[in-house]
Amino acid sequence: RLLRQFFGWKAAWGGTWIAYTFPPFLLYTNRSLFSNAAVLAFGLWSVWLIHRIKSYELRVRSEELFLLGFLCAVTAAIRPVELIWIIPWWLWAAWGWRPTKQEWSLMGLGASLVFIPMMLLAYQSYGTAFRFGYLMKDNILSISTKVPMTNNQLPMTILPFGFHIDFLIKNIVAYFIGLLWPWMMVLGLALWMFWKECKHAARSWITGPLALAAWTLFVLFVLYGGGLYLDHIGFWAPTIGNSFLRYTLPMALMIGWAGAFLWTRVPRITGLWALSVPMVIAFLLMGF
Repeated sequence: RLLRQFFGWKAAWGGTWIAYTFPPFLLYTNRSLFSNAAVLAFGLWSVWLIHRIKSYELRVRSEELFLLGFLCAVTAAIRPVELIWIIPWWLWAAWGWRPTKQEWSLMGLGASLVFIPMMLLAYQSYGTAFRFGYLMKDNILSISTKVPMTNNQLPMTILPFGFHIDFLIKNIVAYFIGLLWPWMMVLGLALWMFWKECKHAARSWITGPLALAAWTLFVLFVLYGGGLYLDHIGFWAPTIGNSFLRYTLPMALMIGWAGAFLWTRVPRITGLWALSVPMVIAFLLMGF
């Protein structure tokens, strides 16, 4: 539905179909209970709803404001660390929108429906109200009273796997150059054509999404690229079921945009075959 507003329904379906072939997307077809898919879904709907509310010329409906607060709260509560890249998208979508006090109250009411029960449960379980989602970890302070720990041994709460530049480089090379190269070519070609068409246009909306997409990739790489993942068949052997791959799920939206964009730039007759067949072949080759 978002792609249809910019490229038409045929290109939107084509881009969505190509996004479905993206390995992290396929991974969540049978691992949908993992939190990454929920964060992306609720975050996407919240951005769309902000854009919808902001575009209203008349009075905004109360139920939509309540729903917006609820969606943003759920997105924040599931994996708070993901807010590093989600909040800039919210700010970009809401740029120029000046909610009234009543609108803020309705959004706050929707958010309280999520936060109040979770904070009460966290307080009963952990002794603090500000521990939910992936912040639910062992009590480090109680452990450190029994086993002496230095500052270097304390786990980093912001970076789940710490920051290891050598692991980061190896993960990027193994996955984005090795495993995901067909989709990276589609994304790179779309970005190159898009920039070539729009570099002379003085439009702020052009640089905004590109900067946000770059920021999202940077955050995902820094947060999760420093891990040494062992849930694969061999040392540094990239597979679809690897943990690092599922953290890159937000890239599926970028792949969908790239597919829809290229769909409108190739001839209508050859558009389906030029974009769809290589994706299918690349997916089938992953089994060899």
